[in-house]
Amino acid sequence: ERAEDSFPSRAPTSGGGVQELKDALNETVVSLRQEMRDLKRAASPAGAPLSQAGTASLISWEEGAPCQQRKLGMLEGNVPWEAAENKYLIAGCHIGGFSNRMVCLQKSMNLAVALKRTLVIAPWTQLEESSGGDNVQVDLDPADVLDLRLANYCTGEAQSLSWADFQQVNQGLTVQGLCVYHIDEKQRCVGGMQLGKDMLHAEFGAIDVLGSDVTDVQTALNFSADVLWVSEATHLSTLWQYNPSVKCNLVNEVLQPSGTIRLAAKKYILSALGSEYAAVHLRRGDFLDYVKLTGDQSKFTRINTSPDERYVTIPIPQVAECLIAGLRGSGIRTLFMATNAPSSEMEQLTSLLAMAGIQTVRLPGMDDWGQYRWAKSLPTTNQVQALLEKFICASSTVFISSHGSIFSENIANMRWAWQMQGCHDHELCTNRSPLIARK
Repeated sequence: ERAEDSFPSRAPTSGGGVQELKDALNETVVSLRQEMRDLKRAASPAGAPLSQAGTASLISWEEGAPCQQRKLGMLEGNVPWEAAENKYLIAGCHIGGFSNRMVCLQKSMNLAVALKRTLVIAPWTQLEESSGGDNVQVDLDPADVLDLRLANYCTGEAQSLSWADFQQVNQGLTVQGLCVYHIDEKQRCVGGMQLGKDMLHAEFGAIDVLGSDVTDVQTALNFSADVLWVSEATHLSTLWQYNPSVKCNLVNEVLQPSGTIRLAAKKYILSALGSEYAAVHLRRGDFLDYVKLTGDQSKFTRINTSPDERYVTIPIPQVAECLIAGLRGSGIRTLFMATNAPSSEMEQLTSLLAMAGIQTVRLPGMDDWGQYRWAKSLPTTNQVQALLEKFICASSTVFISSHGSIFSENIANMRWAWQMQGCHDHELCTNRSPLIARK
């Protein structure tokens, strides 16, 4: 870390050109060493995105998406995580894709804080994801792609355990099952409880609770059992009060990508994007699945509507217009794209943006990662790719999100956690802030 101290000092010389060359070389070496220090920090608990935390919101320009200033600070909650000895809460999180389960995991952490229990992160079974246009199911241990060392550093003690670590202490412990469900979704509890019994190799009693009925978490869900298996915690609306207090520079979002993934993302940014770039998460594909024929089907309208207003599919020409308008006046000419759009749509969008002087950049396909030094030692899985894209988007000067996408909300949360959000961050074609409600 102090190698620069041994770098030769500038010797006086009569040749101005030689001295200028030495000065330039010296500055280059110092710059490279600083970049290497930045990369090394990516693998440490302080491995934040590349931009300086807390400064992104100060960058503003007159045109484009309106600047929406927001105060960056600790939110409600900030509760010390004081887990009682031999009291555990297992986050089952058995529904949906990666982003949905990350939301469940964060909620489970807050519930563990409220109930003074150590969080145990169970492997995810039947994780839904897209592959070649088809929906497939895979199994994943979240501990393989998340930085539990960072989480425990931030919360002060080993309050989060991997499933493997929990197996070392799971001897003779009593178990209680809990499922917190949403209206008309109680049937999910059956599968969640059976999953817990299969994973723990034990029978146990279970309680199903309608989330909207719980007003006092600490009283209503205070069980005496050593282990509380929670198949779902997402629908407890009061958990925002139990964000754990932290001693690091993260704000209430301590479950971050692993150091290996953060380091790879930083290397990719340095080699492909630079310090000033915009990022957009453009969700396509499955949003079209929610388009239905509605109303009087004897009549035809050009506007097909979705029964759920969260799922909006915007025509590619309009997407291009919105992106160009949102970045107008920023001087940003590089746009990183995280998307599940088919290649035909991407070719059309890339062509339209190029006419406005905006270059689009995407991660190469996983099959080609072996050609790149930044991807060295990275597992080639969809979950790793998703976290890479999230961290790259979180590091951008301005982030443009897709309305209704949990993936976009995850990125907005990550930018907020690192205090990295910019005042020009906005939803695609709405100009609304992508930051989700905290209560």
